[in-house]
Amino acid sequence: MFNIEYDVIDEVTIGDTKLRLVEDHVRNSRKIQLWSSLSKQWNIMHRYNIENEWAEWKYTAAKIKARKAK
Repeated sequence: MFNIEYDVIDEVTIGDTKLRLVEDHVRNSRKIQLWSSLSKQWNIMHRYNIENEWAEWKYTAAKIKARKAK
């Protein structure tokens, strides 16, 4: 019933955590989704202040990746 199709703009993986930035063209909005391995579906994590939130997640992923590379 509420299965809305989104266009995936970007994805980030931090360990087992999968995040993706998606866009809904019907509502003309962007959201950040989180993959749930328990329910096997994408759930909305952030709906507001998306540009700042996504930048912070990208920064966090880059810092963790750099730390693991050492």
